[in-house]
Amino acid sequence: MNFILAVVNFILAGTIFILAGTIFILAGTIFILAGTIFILAGTIFILAGAIFILAGAIFILAGAIFILAGAIFILAGAIFILAGAIFILAGMIFILAGTIFILAGTIFILAGVIFILAGAIFILSGANFILSDVIFITF
Repeated sequence: MNFILAVVNFILAGTIFILAGTIFILAGTIFILAGTIFILAGTIFILAGAIFILAGAIFILAGAIFILAGAIFILAGAIFILAGAIFILAGMIFILAGTIFILAGTIFILAGVIFILAGAIFILSGANFILSDVIFITF
């Protein structure tokens, strides 16, 4: 009776490990999705930064044309270029964060695969116990 209980426990443990592995793979997929969203946000920030730099260049050009009010326009253009650089920096930070999230997701998926493998080994051990029990009873 204890032998059958041990076999059932092995199969149950294997099933739990496979379930845990599946949850890890799901978590990894969510992390990769979050990383992709962060990279997308970073790309949008870099695009916004480029637009700000373009606006800054236009302001500097306008400042050069209107020499009397030029100093104010050139200052505004410099501020826009600074804002663009900050947006590009923020975009790069978002892309870095996205990359870290994708790396974490990959690690979670790897852990999930290992858990599923462990669960399969547990279920195989349980099946092996059943087989050895059948052989023992037969002979």
